[in-house]
Formats: sequence, C-alpha cells, structure tokens
Amino acid sequence: MKRSAALTPLSREHHQALVISKRISDLGSLSDDSLSHYWQQVRDTFAEDLYTHFLQEEEGFGAVLEGELKQRFLSDHVRLRDLLQQTDRESILLFAQCLKAHVRFEERELFGWLEQHHSQLLAEAFIPHS
Repeated sequence: MKRSAALTPLSREHHQALVISKRISDLGSLSDDSLSHYWQQVRDTFAEDLYTHFLQEEEGFGAVLEGELKQRFLSDHVRLRDLLQQTDRESILLFAQCLKAHVRFEERELFGWLEQHHSQLLAEAFIPHS
C-alpha cells in the first residue's frame, strides 16, 4: 500500500526499527556480552532518533487519535522510552518485542486510520522532519 507523503519518512524509520528489533532478538540466543555490546550501540546511536520519532508522531497527530488507538499509541511510547533506559537482558529482549509490535501496530492500523480519517491533516499540517 502506498503511504501518504507525510507518513513515508516515519515508515522508513519504522523499517530501521524492525532491523534493530530483529538484531536484538537474534543476539538474545548468544552471550550476554554480545547482547549488551549491541544494546549499548543501540542506545548510543538510536535512542535520540527514537525519541525524536515519538515526539514527531505525538505532536503531528497525537491530538486527533481517539479511543483505543490513542491509548495504545501513547502507552507504547511510554513503555518503549522506559525500556530503552533499562540494561538487563530481559528488558532488552522485551524492548525488541515491544518495538516490533508497535511498528506493526502503527503501519497496519494507526497509519491507515489516519489516512482514512485525517487525510487533510496529513496533506497540510503534519510534515515530519527528516
């Protein structure tokens, strides 16, 4: 499905998030050192981008979301921000699972809803920073 121009940059960032999630999951079967080393790299290079991504979404369309979509959207962001601060193996692996689930939710449900119900907002008001 072709994504609206306003959401395309976010979808590209989602792809990168899925790559990171998969890598963490793959490393989960290896030594703690391998996982910890990669996790530190993720936190050093990806955390700021993830926080920016969340902020762009929250400011760009958070106010127009409704009901369960809004609740899940916001609670996922809170949970992922919290997990990103953790350093134990269980939390790191949970972060990967939650990140993957959140990206799938946004791509499969939330973005489609936005395009259907708020196409004007996407066309005029929401222009994410690349």
